Amino acid sequence: MDQEYMQEEWKAFIASGEIHPSVREEIGESWKRSRALGIDSNHTIGRTVPPDEFEVIKKHNRDLLFYSKPIMENLYQIIQEHNSIIYVTDADAVILDLIGDPEDMVVIKEGYNVSAGVLWSEETVGTNAISLALRYKKTYRTEGCEHYCREHHFFSCSVVPIHDAMGEVIGTLVNTCLNAKASNHTLGMVQAAAQLIENEVARARQIQFMKVGMSSISEAVIITDSAGDISFLNAKGCTYLGCSERKLLRRPISSVIPDVRFPEVTESRYNVNFHIFDGSEEIPCVGNFIYLEYNGEQIGLAAVFRKERSINTYINNLVGNTAKYHFSDIITRNPAMLRVIEDAKRISGIDCTVLINGESGTGKELVAQAIHNQSKRREGPFIAVNCAALPRDLVESELFGYVAGSFTSAKKGGMLGKFELADGGTLFLDEIGELSMDIQPKLLRALDSHKISKIGSKKDKYVDVRVITATNKTLESEIAEGDFRLDLFYRINTVNFIIPSLNERREDIPLLCLHFLEQLNAEFDMKVSGFEPEFIAALQAYEFKGNIRELQNLISRAFFLCSDDTIGVDLLPASITRSAGTAGVTTSQPDSVPMTVGTKENIEKEMIIRALQQAGNNVTEAAKTLNIGKATIYRKIKKYGISYR
Repeated sequence: MDQEYMQEEWKAFIASGEIHPSVREEIGESWKRSRALGIDSNHTIGRTVPPDEFEVIKKHNRDLLFYSKPIMENLYQIIQEHNSIIYVTDADAVILDLIGDPEDMVVIKEGYNVSAGVLWSEETVGTNAISLALRYKKTYRTEGCEHYCREHHFFSCSVVPIHDAMGEVIGTLVNTCLNAKASNHTLGMVQAAAQLIENEVARARQIQFMKVGMSSISEAVIITDSAGDISFLNAKGCTYLGCSERKLLRRPISSVIPDVRFPEVTESRYNVNFHIFDGSEEIPCVGNFIYLEYNGEQIGLAAVFRKERSINTYINNLVGNTAKYHFSDIITRNPAMLRVIEDAKRISGIDCTVLINGESGTGKELVAQAIHNQSKRREGPFIAVNCAALPRDLVESELFGYVAGSFTSAKKGGMLGKFELADGGTLFLDEIGELSMDIQPKLLRALDSHKISKIGSKKDKYVDVRVITATNKTLESEIAEGDFRLDLFYRINTVNFIIPSLNERREDIPLLCLHFLEQLNAEFDMKVSGFEPEFIAALQAYEFKGNIRELQNLISRAFFLCSDDTIGVDLLPASITRSAGTAGVTTSQPDSVPMTVGTKENIEKEMIIRALQQAGNNVTEAAKTLNIGKATIYRKIKKYGISYR
């Protein structure tokens, strides 16, 4: 529409509020809104956003600001002869940045407050191209008198919305011509520039999303370009290599993964064992090398990997290769067993080999786990291997592992042995006396050198493992018969513990009974209160062949058969009561009461009461029985309110 004619239509609206049909509908509706908002039709300027608020806005739109700047500069170089100002706004019509002739910039800043940090919305200045482009989400141009405010009739504005990758409007690119009408050619250039900004912002955000995604995974990722130089690595990769991404970019991948010779990698490889170099040492890793190609040509390589020890940790956590028992879990007041605990605590922090002797069921693994949990290796794995349960032809592969293709039935990616899985922790070899003579030299070598060799591999591998062994055999006799190597015996027998049998720890039977009953009550949510004295007396008279494991089995049996609050002697197998001569057994203590179960404090209290009963209320003798000091027992008598006189 001719600007002189448009000016008459604008004057008519200002005077009467009526819109002539020749006025564009969107302009007319905006005039009505501006009038209703009370916008001054003669003089309005943009509203300056508070500085702290503008800093937040710039931070939120940092990608838009960063990528629009060079494009705006290029656009201005093309159209600067048209007295144009180029600027970019956010999605709320706040001007983020602008560029133009210095003199023109002064004019629009001083006369109209057009500058960075100024809000140029319809609610602030009335009808303008920025607010209309944002409202209707499309390219919009306003000429002279189409603006609501008279002072803005000198402007011709072309505005193009800028979208993100999801199609949402994140801002606008604006070209304002002073005292001139913008051409369609200029509008086309603004549209092209806005498209370039959209592409750059979308690409930057895609890269950012990729980096965030890559950094959230537990594996390290290194990506190279077609020349084999590092173009990206995630946070885990930086952690492994002990260096920032900036310092590693554009370096050859072979400088951090020496095993990779880039031109030689012509296909993807999976489950590869290799080393990374962090500047001071080579670290064993396992991962995949992904061959990246486009249109049949290699464009790079992606290495996705973990440290070998972290994989072992994951596997160990998954299958439960941890030690759950501590010395506090060993229930005893037997002097010999208490000495074992005291000595085991003393050597726990020393990486010496330990041999534990004891009958089956005495708790050898419990002691081994307690040593591990008291040691500096407590955060590492605890791997238990029953040597007697390993098939003779699989012992070597179970202990040391094998590489892919070692034999016909070998797994595709090979297999980790127990020594590797125990790296950084403890390997417990139970029933070591059952190992065949042909495997014993390999075990001796591993103990001496801390190196293992997988089946099918030509390389030795260092492992940081503490070995604890156990046996129910007399190894000296096995040596004499030629079934066990003397040099291996000396290697595993640095420190030796002998676990007394339950028959040698009869004073522990009442305490163990209460302990097992407490566990069963908690597991099955029941409230069996304790044992009749005859039940305990029968067990104390019985000759156990299966030690603590057999006792636990008897308590479980009685617990499941019990229909009363207290477990009686009738719930023991007849073979036990007969062998103990106690078919109707009674206690020799006339003032005895049923043993009750509860917390560990209850158990301790029960122990002290029974020790006092057995000692005829002689505190000194009771303390000796419990292997505790006289002052300690007096303190506990007071703590539990025990009456003994």
